[in-house]
Amino acid sequence: MRDLLVKLATSVAAATMLVTGVWARLDPASFARWANWPNHVHFLHDAGVFQIGIGLMMLCAFWWRDVLAVVLAGFVFTNTFHAVNHALDRHLGGHDSDWWTLALVSVLGAIALAARLRALNKQSKQGNLGTQGNLSSLAKQSGLGNLDKQGNLSSLGKQGGLGEVGGRERA
Repeated sequence: MRDLLVKLATSVAAATMLVTGVWARLDPASFARWANWPNHVHFLHDAGVFQIGIGLMMLCAFWWRDVLAVVLAGFVFTNTFHAVNHALDRHLGGHDSDWWTLALVSVLGAIALAARLRALNKQSKQGNLGTQGNLSSLAKQSGLGNLDKQGNLSSLGKQGGLGEVGGRERA
């Protein structure tokens, strides 16, 4: 039941971010009227792509369990479209170098994402990714404690007074 609630809340929040982001990006004047904001086209374009990026990262989390890969993918998408905004909106202000500077940072992020995905693929082929034993080993190495049979970290919570970490608190 708890997993269903998390998935439902994540899906609704992601959809909200995507819808409002696309709206702000494609029709900034209408979005500005609705939100009661000034119609600053470039900033609304940027706000739109940032919201789209957040929504996509939320959805990516359903398929990718690696936080760094999700964040890098979201960054590459969002920053690349931010660079596109700056290229298309040059007539609205800013610096001529803004778009290509942002694009270069996106390339750096894409290189990091590709390297991360290659490393994850290598770990997966070697059988070192996503198994309870390896997660338990990682938890011990990081000083967090042990995983129980359900994959919950319980040692950290007992030491830190937080209840169980990663699972339901038990009475």
